[in-house]
Amino acid sequence: MSKSTRLLVLLPAGLLLCLGGLSFLNRAATLHGEDGVTWAESGQGLEAARVEEGSAADLAGLQRGDRLLRVEGVAPTRARGVRDLLWGREGRPTTYRIQRREESLDLSVVPRPSGEENRLYYYLCVVPVLALGAGCLALINLPADPAAPTLHGLCLALFAVLALSPGGSAGALDWVFYWGDLAGRLLLPPLLIQFILRLESDPETSRSPRGRGMWLYLPAAALGSLALYLIPLRGALTFTDPAFAIRWKDRLELFYLTGFAIAAAILLCLKLWICTRARARWRLRWVAAAAVAGLLPPAILYLLPLALGIPVGRAGEIAVLPLAAAPLGFTASLFQERSVDLARSLRAAVRWLTAGSVFLAAGLACSWLLAYLSGGSASSGVLAEVVLPLAVASVLSILLYRPLSRITDGILARKATDVSRLLFEFRNDLNGEILLGPLASRLVGRLEAALDVRPVLLLVEGSRPRTFRPAHPALCGPEWSLDLSETEVEGLSRRELVLMESAEAVFPERARESLRLAGYGYLFPMVIQGELRAILLVGRHRDASALEGRELDALAGLAAQAARSVEAARLYREIQERISREERLRRETQAILESSRIGILLVDASGRVTSANRSAVEILGHPALLGKQVHDLLPRGLLMLLDRSGKEGRGEREGERVFRFSFGAADGANRVVNATRAFLGGDPSAGRVYTLDDITEVVGREEKMARQDHLAAMGMLASEVAHEVNTPLTGIASYTQMLMVRLKSRLPEMELLRKIESQAFRAAGITGSVLSFARAKEQEPPQLFDAGPAIAESLALFESHLKGKRIRLSTERAPSLPPIRGHRGKIQQVILNLLMNAAQALPSGGEIRLALDRDGESVRIRVSDNGVGIPSGILPRIFEPFFTARPNGKGTGLGLSVVRQIVGEHGGRIHVESVEGAGTTFTVALPVALCPRDAEEVADGA
Repeated sequence: MSKSTRLLVLLPAGLLLCLGGLSFLNRAATLHGEDGVTWAESGQGLEAARVEEGSAADLAGLQRGDRLLRVEGVAPTRARGVRDLLWGREGRPTTYRIQRREESLDLSVVPRPSGEENRLYYYLCVVPVLALGAGCLALINLPADPAAPTLHGLCLALFAVLALSPGGSAGALDWVFYWGDLAGRLLLPPLLIQFILRLESDPETSRSPRGRGMWLYLPAAALGSLALYLIPLRGALTFTDPAFAIRWKDRLELFYLTGFAIAAAILLCLKLWICTRARARWRLRWVAAAAVAGLLPPAILYLLPLALGIPVGRAGEIAVLPLAAAPLGFTASLFQERSVDLARSLRAAVRWLTAGSVFLAAGLACSWLLAYLSGGSASSGVLAEVVLPLAVASVLSILLYRPLSRITDGILARKATDVSRLLFEFRNDLNGEILLGPLASRLVGRLEAALDVRPVLLLVEGSRPRTFRPAHPALCGPEWSLDLSETEVEGLSRRELVLMESAEAVFPERARESLRLAGYGYLFPMVIQGELRAILLVGRHRDASALEGRELDALAGLAAQAARSVEAARLYREIQERISREERLRRETQAILESSRIGILLVDASGRVTSANRSAVEILGHPALLGKQVHDLLPRGLLMLLDRSGKEGRGEREGERVFRFSFGAADGANRVVNATRAFLGGDPSAGRVYTLDDITEVVGREEKMARQDHLAAMGMLASEVAHEVNTPLTGIASYTQMLMVRLKSRLPEMELLRKIESQAFRAAGITGSVLSFARAKEQEPPQLFDAGPAIAESLALFESHLKGKRIRLSTERAPSLPPIRGHRGKIQQVILNLLMNAAQALPSGGEIRLALDRDGESVRIRVSDNGVGIPSGILPRIFEPFFTARPNGKGTGLGLSVVRQIVGEHGGRIHVESVEGAGTTFTVALPVALCPRDAEEVADGA
């Protein structure tokens, strides 16, 4: 609450306090007249029951038994009326008309000034001051509670009723006191009703709507208007008997107070009967107890005797003191969460106030009974007026104290908890558990069951300093945490208990509100050697009542006792988490090592392999590397190069490295690696790490790229040579044709010229193939043709190549073959090249077989020989351009590369099988054309 708001709250309280002080001074300075007679009411009027010796009435001749008829011409009907008639007449002669037996006498009595009338007022001044302080305290400290403003107004009204009292001088100040007292009496009942109604509102989640219950003030407004009409506006003068009108107004006020008192009692009982919310019900019970303790004694010992015309006496005056219990109890019902042991203190106060009320009521009843039985004529004495009433009161108090205590505790108290047994059970639980989660669950469960409290939560310090998380996440959720500053942690470590309702000095508003809204009312720091390691949070009882002092002491002792066990469990969990993190890190590291394509070896200081990944096993070709010496696994040349790299100084800057080291692995494969070696963590005693980067494929690709670059250059050169050779070949063919024209009749020369022409065209075709291979020029569109005639022509050209050689040529052809689509001349070139290669593989003679058949959707051409075969080492390279296994100067290495290119252009495939020393077989498969249109084209072509 801000300072300006506090000033607004304290302003009316300060104003009333000033008026109360003026009223006290006014009443203390005002004395009333006293005649020294104890007047008793009887059926015939007022009778002098006792006349003090030496009093004003005794000096005037008034005797015991005289009946009072008038005082200054006014006939009093009650004993209290005589005191009112003597008000302000001290020291002034006053005429008493009395009747003594059959004679009427007028006596002149001079009343003496006395302040005895003010004794009760002095007592009552204590109560309103306490009530005013309690109301201001509630409004300032509980601004969010809907019942606090109403309680503040209730305390202000009670102060006005008890503290403001006119002195009887009828001055302006007396009128202020009168109207203030009247306003308090009129406002007190509806405020009490409204306070009871607002006790059900939840101070944490809601507020009562403004204007609720304003209809309760309508009777007060009506009576206030009536008082204004009768007195200031002189409406009483319109009646025949103005005094009668004033008396009826006073009687209406009594009916008003009585009716509201009954309504408040009924409402309180009804709310206690139907209320289901535990916290509101607990508040209502405390308000009922405070009302009984504070209002019952003055009602029984003061108001009831005064209404019945029985002298109040000393006991009745003292009975007004418990009035303070009413406002204090009302305030305590709102403050029970902020007090450590308020419930026990208030229960003791209720018991003692009830017992005291019974004691005083019994004494007063006994004294009045003795006076009544004696007819008011018995002589006074210590035995009759003091000893006997006190004895009876003591006996009744002793007999009724235990039943009253049981009733009070049954209404307000809770079942007692065996604290010693609780601590013993917790000690056994704490000593038998080292896991933090089960320990927290058992601790929380035991507390909730033994003390009937909820919720309970154990927070322990996490990995981050000053961050406290639930010891068992299932109790509150894994995301819930309490973050404290260093100052807050230091403040908590010096305390045993913190009340959430009064934690302003320890917690900031954000943390306090979050804990209060979560239902926690008490915080117990768990400190080990001055360091805050854990926090125990405890809520209220399940019926929303506050914990008692012995329960809080037990919890504080339990927190201190459990601190070491919780710390041990926390450290154990921290060790387990650290082990888990290290294990997870080890698995992740191992997974990274295993997924790496680079071989990694970890070697200790003695050279023994302690760890190796899968890539290292594959590169070195050893199935088991662990435990072996590194010099038995790595080539000696590699280790020497690594040592030389370290001696040359590169190890300090770049590490010990060797590039492109080639060696034979244990599995027989050749490997090319880049190797490095370095100390683990820079410490020579910790061992070394070796890395092996297998670059065998990279080196192969680089060599292949180099060969391709070489082939590209050779292709360019071959294309230029073929282009230059093509020109003279054309000339040879032209000159041959010219000679053939001139020598038509000479048959032997014509045959030679035809062979020259054929070989010239064949050489031109070869150069054309070289040019076609060197540059991808566009060819003529493919045509359908029969493979049989094309192969027959190729055989006719090849037969001349076999003259003078011991080579046999055999052919096999299927009866019918489907047509193929392509270039006839290129297919012939494929057959001739394969036949020429087969002939070259038979230097000492042999056999060449050519087979032509159908294999599914392909026409298959097989050329086989039984010659020397092809070595397995060069078999993968035979289709590379310019690759040849012949001696230098024999063969260009273009034949098979051209064959593969032509077969690929036709959508076919070529396969070779060779056994060194047993022969070679080339198989060419060309796709067939089966549609009717293709068949017609073949017919036309044929």
